Amino acid sequence: MISKAVTKTTAAVLIVIIVVIAGIGVGLYSSMQPTTPMAATTSATMSSSVHDTLTIDEIYWSGSDLNPIPPTLNIVGSDWWYYTVYQPLVTLNGSLVYTTGDTTQVMPDLATDWTVSPDGTTYTFNLRQNVTFSNGDPFNAYQVWGDWYEIYYLSGNSTSFMNGYQVFDMSPVKFGPSTVALMTQSGVVNPSPELLKIMMDNTWPIYVTGPNQIVLHLKSPFKWMLQVLTMYVGLILDTQYILENGGFGAPAAINTYFNQHAIPGTGPYVPTGFELGSFEKFSQNPTYWGNSLTLAEIQANPYVDPGHVKNVIVYAKGDDVVRYSDLSTGTAQIASIYTSWPLVLANPDKYDYFKMPNDALIVVGIGMNTLRYPTNITAFRQAVVHAVNVTEVNQKVYYNTMVPMVGP
Repeated sequence: MISKAVTKTTAAVLIVIIVVIAGIGVGLYSSMQPTTPMAATTSATMSSSVHDTLTIDEIYWSGSDLNPIPPTLNIVGSDWWYYTVYQPLVTLNGSLVYTTGDTTQVMPDLATDWTVSPDGTTYTFNLRQNVTFSNGDPFNAYQVWGDWYEIYYLSGNSTSFMNGYQVFDMSPVKFGPSTVALMTQSGVVNPSPELLKIMMDNTWPIYVTGPNQIVLHLKSPFKWMLQVLTMYVGLILDTQYILENGGFGAPAAINTYFNQHAIPGTGPYVPTGFELGSFEKFSQNPTYWGNSLTLAEIQANPYVDPGHVKNVIVYAKGDDVVRYSDLSTGTAQIASIYTSWPLVLANPDKYDYFKMPNDALIVVGIGMNTLRYPTNITAFRQAVVHAVNVTEVNQKVYYNTMVPMVGP
């Protein structure tokens, strides 16, 4: 069990940041139990002016770099940049779980609203206008289109490029080096007529109708499509910046320029410091589109909060005793806790914690050690696979009998 603890001297104004960490970051590697302790926090309240910097001790650090382009998208440095740097079209409001014990709710993020066709196969998203990436590049439907199809290309034109789900019929798509070259020549903020014609081709499963609307057409209904967009590939990168700095690369050779040069995002924070395997620093984005949100709007969806500290530093510290020591002495305000978790529970006057949502979009696979008894026996492994009713899982969990989402 991995948990994150937070000192009680941490202000209530930082709870929004903690929610983001708990709902997105920690959920990637914590237990699936809905009652799993996620983060301990303080109950005392402080002024937002007390701390300019929030310090986090992280238990897991991938040893990777700043490059969020798949397939490295889910192993980049720490996990704090999810939603704080790169945002999706829609998000899950996990605060409902923390405050009421209710389930999460799909909320607007970079999309203002969306519609779903009566047959459940076509999702039309209206995007926020006048939003920019942190470097000033405009955010629009053309940027999203370029981002998703480039990721499809880098996946080797895999039909499961969208976070592993085979929700699209990609057979009509002819996206490759020539399209990438056209994108590079044209740019995607204001695409050329030739590129725009491709972007608006509605025989492709993802297409635009203009700068502020993008459409996703599924090959069959899939109840969880909106949730799929809240993670990994659903987090939108600045395609224009990528094209201007060498492009995404090729399936076997992703552009390494972005290993040390952060790609701009639309979120409330910007990466401003990095040392591989040591730390990451994030600073508030002065041009963040959510800086003018009202308190009511933020309370309705905490994931779009502009933040309440100027800087966040995430340190990679593998020793649990060190992390707990940092937490207890105030060196860190948030820390991932493992063996020291009983100490957190034993000091409720010092620490609080959150519980992970019961629908945190975690998919678990079963790994078998084929060198030890009895899983070294092929027949035994086959019996385990045979015992899982894949058809029933696909029907009752994924509500989809036409597109198998689970298999041996």
